[in-house]
Amino acid sequence: MSFKFRLGDIVVRKPEAQPHDLPEVPGRVVAFQLDGYMQITPVGSSGNWLVHSDDYEQINNEILEFHY
Repeated sequence: MSFKFRLGDIVVRKPEAQPHDLPEVPGRVVAFQLDGYMQITPVGSSGNWLVHSDDYEQINNEILEFHY
């Protein structure tokens, strides 16, 4: 099975993504689930969100770095 992202990648929600209640801040990929889902930790959040990888795109890690 191949994944669109790697652990530690920084991703952001695509503008056309559904549903609209997904976090709009960048997040770091922390785990993968079945059927294309992944867990991300948004900036400033203490918890993880379960989101679909099709709704997200990678941002260049050199542009944005954040620490937990």
